Amino acid sequence: MSGRAQGSGPLSQAEWEAQRRAATEALPDLVEKIGLPEILLPYQARAVSLLDSASTSVLFIEKSRRIGMTQAQDPSISRAQSGRFAR
Repeated sequence: MSGRAQGSGPLSQAEWEAQRRAATEALPDLVEKIGLPEILLPYQARAVSLLDSASTSVLFIEKSRRIGMTQAQDPSISRAQSGRFAR
């Protein structure tokens, strides 16, 4: 990653991909240290709990572009919930 100061300009595609990869790889350790649903925002935790409930087979969520629901649905979260970390 570049030595650019935070907030000094947009990320390049390569920088974004590196940031996303690092964040995704860190998820299992964060879940292990902090636990679920504590690592999620409240609305993310509600959506995940609804998906995990026996009474919900489909969940529709209207969302804007950057509210974090994609991260809440990340396979790393699912593996962490079930205790199967990808290492």
